[in-house]
Amino acid sequence: MPRKTTKSKFEKIIIVAAFSVLSSVIIGAGLFRYFDAALDAQRGRILLGELRSAEQREKLDQAQLAISLLVSDNESVAQKLEEERAKSQEEAVQSAERIAALQQDLSDAKQPDLTSIISAWRPRIASVRCRWNLGNNTIGEGSGSGVLLAGISSRGGVALMTNNHVVHYKDLDPQYCNITFPGEETIFQISASDIRSPGDKDYAVIELTEVTPAISALNTPTFGRCSRDAVAGDEVIILGYPSIGSRNDVTATEGIISSYEKDHYLASAKVDRGNSGGAAILAEENCYLGIPTFVDAGKFESLARILDQRAIR
Repeated sequence: MPRKTTKSKFEKIIIVAAFSVLSSVIIGAGLFRYFDAALDAQRGRILLGELRSAEQREKLDQAQLAISLLVSDNESVAQKLEEERAKSQEEAVQSAERIAALQQDLSDAKQPDLTSIISAWRPRIASVRCRWNLGNNTIGEGSGSGVLLAGISSRGGVALMTNNHVVHYKDLDPQYCNITFPGEETIFQISASDIRSPGDKDYAVIELTEVTPAISALNTPTFGRCSRDAVAGDEVIILGYPSIGSRNDVTATEGIISSYEKDHYLASAKVDRGNSGGAAILAEENCYLGIPTFVDAGKFESLARILDQRAIR
């Protein structure tokens, strides 16, 4: 009978141990490979993250650089705009100053001084002395002023503008009136037939029948009526022959227009008896504003009342 052989218990243990070791080696190798792969993957992710972070930082740096450049450009543009604005304001101020200076120059050139105004109008201011027969062998005399104005003669000659009350005593026509001019020795005498007055307003036109060449030369439109209204605050010059003081030459008083009522300007200029019928000159325009009339508010001095030349037909 064949003999059965059995492995000893020790051999079995050796085989099991060897198998276990071999299995451990195989499994360990696999685990090592797994861990290596995992480690490589982690390293890859870390590296990828680092690359992405670096890329983001680069983009961020580029964006910050672009923003810095943009801000710098904007600041430069803003500075240039501010400089241009300041320059424009300065030019505007300079332009306004030049315009103001030119306007002042024009105003100065347009508005003559008072001496020039008086000198220009003086030869045209006449002394008017009239005589009336009051009856009962009584003769009345009175004096006033007049101004030579071109274009008012109905005869095409030389005529004076004056107040109606200068040439008429109440309703009486004068026997005659003597007219004299400064610097002229000639006495021009006129009669009632040489006087034209409307009756409803205090003005009259005196026609001069005969004049000298010097007086005829004054009959030019250079010195004429004002083309604009006077307003409160305008300066006015009153020219005439007052009944007191010098009766042989023209006197001038200055005043300011204060108001306007019923075809009359009111002014602060001094007007004495004898100034009635003279000339009220608007200083700014050097033009004839109207007829100054004495208003009895005192013996020698009163408020000037000027009949507007526009009310004179």
